[in-house]
Amino acid sequence: MNKARLQGLSAGIIFTTTIFAGFYYGTGSFEDTTPTAEEAKETFQPKDPDMDSMEKEASKKIPPSSPIQLK
Repeated sequence: MNKARLQGLSAGIIFTTTIFAGFYYGTGSFEDTTPTAEEAKETFQPKDPDMDSMEKEASKKIPPSSPIQLK
């Protein structure tokens, strides 16, 4: 690709992105898309209650690291 074609392609990409972003924000379609606190908690809580207990058991089995002693 020569320089003029590359500049035209990048200008087209920027122009198209601007048009889509303007439409998206101009129409207000992004309103009410933020999850509530309850929805966010449901998303991040494990679905399997045994998974939480498995993680607790795994953390108990890890031995504490001993300090390195230099001679």
